[in-house]
Amino acid sequence: MNTLRTLHTLTTLLNGRALATGGGSSDSGPRLRSAELYDPDSRSWTLTPEMNEGRLNHTATLLYGGRVLIAGGTGDAGQLASAELYTSPPVPRRLRSKRR
Repeated sequence: MNTLRTLHTLTTLLNGRALATGGGSSDSGPRLRSAELYDPDSRSWTLTPEMNEGRLNHTATLLYGGRVLIAGGTGDAGQLASAELYTSPPVPRRLRSKRR
């Protein structure tokens, strides 16, 4: 992980990667806007575009189609009543489920 974080979320994406969002460098430190992707094949973390607001203690829900809804949590000024959408890279053809 490029940025040490606590009270963040970690969501497994449809392509097998994991998305780490938000959190803080400590319980009382500034809220992080950063997000990172973990690739289990290369065992490496890559920074992704930042969120609009830093947040910790938020939720991150994998939605149908591979997007992640990041909602709520605590920002630098208190409780957040906002949400953001993360769109993951396309799922490689070999990982898509076969429909019958």
